[in-house]
Amino acid sequence: MAFETILYEEDGPIGWLTLNRPDDGNMFTPLMCHEIRDCINDIRRETRTRVLVITGAGDKFFCIGGRKEGMDTRCCMRACCPRWRCMKPSIGCKSR
Repeated sequence: MAFETILYEEDGPIGWLTLNRPDDGNMFTPLMCHEIRDCINDIRRETRTRVLVITGAGDKFFCIGGRKEGMDTRCCMRACCPRWRCMKPSIGCKSR
């Protein structure tokens, strides 16, 4: 999986999803929301990953919110909502 605003890697049964916009506080954008949705949908379909850890790149922020430009909150939340239906335990952490 290749993404522009997130990174995804597997370490055994652990999936690491990293918000990868450290210069912008890892703020959500419409593209990031859609990439998170696509990544989580892929994780839901495979059986290797037993737990998903969500973290933010950089050493200052996990995520400071979302960009208002071009952001329809309802649309973005719908895009990210599969996280709650991931069917695998999900953990948020500031650093790896």
